[in-house]
Amino acid sequence: MTPVKGLAVPFVSYGGSSLLAHAIAIGMVLMISKRVEVL
Repeated sequence: MTPVKGLAVPFVSYGGSSLLAHAIAIGMVLMISKRVEVL
């Protein structure tokens, strides 16, 4: 599995900004899913 340039594959393309963006996106999804369970 070779990473293609320009394709943002989470945790495969080893860029600091892309890794941070994916971590933030996963955190937001987890927060939203937890809030939906409470409601």
